[in-house]
Amino acid sequence: MKKYLASLAIAVVVTPSFASETDGEVLYQQLCSACHVAAPPATVAPPVFAMVDHVKKEFPDQEGFVNRIVSWVDNPQANQALMVGAIDKFGLMPKLGYSSDQVEIIAEYLYEGEFTKPSGHGSGEQGNH
Repeated sequence: MKKYLASLAIAVVVTPSFASETDGEVLYQQLCSACHVAAPPATVAPPVFAMVDHVKKEFPDQEGFVNRIVSWVDNPQANQALMVGAIDKFGLMPKLGYSSDQVEIIAEYLYEGEFTKPSGHGSGEQGNH
């Protein structure tokens, strides 16, 4: 019985951290959502729906979308920005030092997810024109 409880305790402790390393939604919540909020007002970075929309317009296939997000997060450069207005409004995204594996998982989640502009918010909230 003690072995079972010890194993159960280890599983409970290990499972959440394992999930956070492989689950795009969890990683997004942990690493991205504080800046890329789901609903305006955006105060630090473009809201997630605006960012996803802009990247999908330029990179409509999943592989291109994921590669773009991974390369951007690894090394944001103003001359490669898709959202020039967002840089004017929020500044250039800092280099965050996240692993490419983590960012790839997040990008896949973002590509597959449904991120839409919340109703009742004007286009000026996106900060991307």
